[in-house]
Amino acid sequence: MIFETDGRTPTPLALDFVRRSGFAASPEAGEAVWSPLSGDGSDRRFARVRAGNQTAVLVYGPDAAENRSYDQIGRHLYQVGAFGPRFLASDPVQGWFLIEDLGDVRLQDLVQNTDDILIQGLYDPVIQLLADFHEQAIHGFDAAWCHQTP
Repeated sequence: MIFETDGRTPTPLALDFVRRSGFAASPEAGEAVWSPLSGDGSDRRFARVRAGNQTAVLVYGPDAAENRSYDQIGRHLYQVGAFGPRFLASDPVQGWFLIEDLGDVRLQDLVQNTDDILIQGLYDPVIQLLADFHEQAIHGFDAAWCHQTP
C-alpha cells in the first residue's frame, strides 16, 4: 500500500521506492508532498508526489502478473506515440511504478456547459489521437504481455 492507515502518511516502502527512483533528488526540490488519487476499477492505488515544481504519480499494484502487463504495455504505448504516461521507474515484482503526471484535466469536464463549436474543437484532436492510437499501437505489440487474455 502507498499510505499508512491514516491515509496521509506514505509507507516506508513507498518512500523508499520514490527515493530510489531519483525523483526530486535535487536539494532545490524540497520535501515531497503526497496526495492520494482515486482509482477507477482496478486494485491499483495511486498518489501524486510533488516536490518543488516536479510532480509524478506513484502507482502500487498488488498482482505481480498484472504488474508485468501494466509495465510492458504502458511502456510500449508511450514509445509508439506517447499514448499514455512515461514510466519514470518501475519494480513490477514489488508492484511499484512512478509515472509521468498528466494532470487532472478531463475532457468530460472541459465540455460541460460549453457551446457546440467549442466542443467540436475539443473533440477533433481527441478523435485524431484515437485513430493514431489504433493505427500505431499494434506495431511491435506482443499479445504475450497481456495479463488475462490476448
